[in-house]
Amino acid sequence: DGIEEYRLTSNGLHILLLPNEGLPVASVMVTYQVGSRNEVTGTTGATHILEHMMFKGTEKYNSANGTLGTDYSTQMERIGARSNATTYFDRTNYYAVLPSEYVPLAIELEADRMRNLRITQEDLDSEMTVVRNEYERGENNPVRTLIKEIYASAFVAQPYGHPVIGWLSDIENTSPEKLRAFYDTYYWPENTYLTVIGGFDKATTLEAIVEYYAAVPKAPTAIPTVNTVEPEQLGPRRLIIERSGQVGVVAIAFKVPEGAHEDWAALWLLEQLIGADKTGRLYRALEDKGKASATFTFAPQLRDPSLFFFAAYMTPDATHEETESIMLEEIQKVIKNGIDEEELARAKSVIQADTVYGRDGPYAIADQINEAIAMGDWSSYVSLPRAIQELSAAEVQRVAAKYFVERSSTTGWFVPKSSPVAQLQRSRIHGPNYFRDPEIFGPEHSTAMGADALAPLQPTEVNFSKQMQRAMIGDIELIAIDMPIDNVVSFVGSFAAGEAQSPESAPTLAGLTAAMLDKGTERNDRFAIAERLDSLGADLSFSAGAHSLGFSGKFLSENPGVVMNLLAEQLRQPAFNPEVLETVKSRQKANLLRALESPDYRADSRMSRLLYPKGHPNYNHLIKDLVADVERTTIDDIKQFHSQHYGPKSMLLVFAGDIKFEQLSAAVETAFADWNGGVDFPRQSVEASPNAKRTERLQLTDKPSVSVRYAFNTGLQRTDPDYLPFMIGNYILGGSFHSRLMSEVRKERGLTYDIRSSHSGDLMTPGNWSLAASFAPSMLDDGLAATDAILRDWYQTGVSDEEVQTAIQTLSGSYM
Repeated sequence: DGIEEYRLTSNGLHILLLPNEGLPVASVMVTYQVGSRNEVTGTTGATHILEHMMFKGTEKYNSANGTLGTDYSTQMERIGARSNATTYFDRTNYYAVLPSEYVPLAIELEADRMRNLRITQEDLDSEMTVVRNEYERGENNPVRTLIKEIYASAFVAQPYGHPVIGWLSDIENTSPEKLRAFYDTYYWPENTYLTVIGGFDKATTLEAIVEYYAAVPKAPTAIPTVNTVEPEQLGPRRLIIERSGQVGVVAIAFKVPEGAHEDWAALWLLEQLIGADKTGRLYRALEDKGKASATFTFAPQLRDPSLFFFAAYMTPDATHEETESIMLEEIQKVIKNGIDEEELARAKSVIQADTVYGRDGPYAIADQINEAIAMGDWSSYVSLPRAIQELSAAEVQRVAAKYFVERSSTTGWFVPKSSPVAQLQRSRIHGPNYFRDPEIFGPEHSTAMGADALAPLQPTEVNFSKQMQRAMIGDIELIAIDMPIDNVVSFVGSFAAGEAQSPESAPTLAGLTAAMLDKGTERNDRFAIAERLDSLGADLSFSAGAHSLGFSGKFLSENPGVVMNLLAEQLRQPAFNPEVLETVKSRQKANLLRALESPDYRADSRMSRLLYPKGHPNYNHLIKDLVADVERTTIDDIKQFHSQHYGPKSMLLVFAGDIKFEQLSAAVETAFADWNGGVDFPRQSVEASPNAKRTERLQLTDKPSVSVRYAFNTGLQRTDPDYLPFMIGNYILGGSFHSRLMSEVRKERGLTYDIRSSHSGDLMTPGNWSLAASFAPSMLDDGLAATDAILRDWYQTGVSDEEVQTAIQTLSGSYM
């Protein structure tokens, strides 16, 4: 597939290149074949702590080194790069997505920190609290704890039984000496892959690799291998986690083979067949029946034998026994009865399309190749999707019968107690640990502080005007942007049917109406539509925001007509089946109760009620009022809301990707011909509450981490002249990883994993500034004092010209 493989003869460094000269950006990723799999008791968490330390600086590049330059993170982010790192069972990777001309710089910095890392007690002390707070944030989530305990029960010998982030006692008792020994054991060229993908000059890149990496020596001794083999499991294992909470969870994990095993093609298909949203066996048996608010399958393809998870978040009326029984019954149906050819073909179509979507951009490609490297064979990135398409239904049934057996299972229940706890499933409950969580920090475009020793950069301009086309199709405004991407089109759309249009006495009406859109139409039931989308490798989703109904999707560029027809059918002719509404209401209530369990949600929700009165779009109703409203909403209420608010009057559709504009315009016109109705976005009549100094503390039980919020009504809207300078000023304060708040509270003092500030609620109404942070209870007072001091200094003395120019350079580069 165009991938070129090289080896440096001097030290054995593996190199993979995939150039695409049409792209203005590239991804540079370094994959070390070391993860929690290589850790033993007493050093668990070493890989993840080293991940943090790799951003503290080297002997040559560190923030205290004057004219030699600043640390890796600062140099990357001053050019608008997105840089991060992740740790997992078998590997650690470090990556940057950056303008193409800076690929040699990224290679130089990565080569430097491969062998020249500084590991000082001072730096370790500051990162130690950060990692501990990250650990505690994860422990806020009982489901993440449940999965951790299942791994620990399933593996009694193999190191996969250790959590990727490590055990808390090992984290707290690590030392520079332990980390240095671990670093000197595994961080060498022959244990590493360097992957460069996207827009770059191949000759220049190879020259940079030779210049900077060839000087790095081989490991002085052989890199240790993991020889421990998990003994055969002799019978099913069970565990129960009892913690405060509202909604129970059942998870069943089966032992599956190493990632290079030929049976993984069938296991991928089984993950789709059983766990897919809307068409999967678990969805039909549990979610569609109102017995689960969410179901999922999770099967990491690892270097050694691992686990295949089936899981369900229960609704309040379901029991653990019933939920587990239904899950096992669905698995047994696949084993005993197999799957039909139509179902198999749909699953293959989804995986084939996902393969195309997953190669949409240099980082996506690099990330997939990285996981194949960690598993032990990068070429499976190419070969596995092809092998899946060759499988028969009989082979899939054989693999299910081989691995989904009671003897090799580990079953875990989360049994909630009756008081609020834990974190909404907004964060990842499984998967790698990030140096900076992308769900918290976003794209990591960060202001470089103290970068005066670096040469100034010219802001990069990205102009889409030549690729952008517009059309009015009736009342619908259509915008399309042609991108250097093959076969893939993504789109978003909206019109005025959001939560602000719900009556004050029925705050969930817009959301419930949106939730019913994909539950069948007057012409097709919900499964027929979902199966049709699967067969096309397309998807559509709907949700109600504060002001608008939002819908989005993706499809292969050859299918705009059929996808737009399905979108129009669901928007224009929903079935609104009363029985289906009852299952939707049951799931919605369970989701609301899960929100009640979240410290972040509780803090944000309470803050919204202090900032805004009832009737304002930014006001967040009490959970008990939302639950009561869900319970009393009828199908007639939903039909009336749909009739009054749905239509093309304020509709906007934006497409990006491999655009054929005439074909796309014709598809939209055909799908939405003769549709009328809808409303304009209303003028906001309710004003925000006046600012007043106030402090509240909400006591929630069973919480290892405290969520903190500050907020202030600014009266600013996105269209105001003052918005842009305020945004730049706030970006310097807390809008990036190198902001004042992160630099001082996390990087220098090590008091938190997460502190940031933002401005929100400002698209169609004046909004508010807010600051969000998390602290361990023992660090709360110190964290608040540090935050207060930084905030007060920023407010009273402002920002410097240097900070502003650096922010402009970084944000300009980030638009690449």
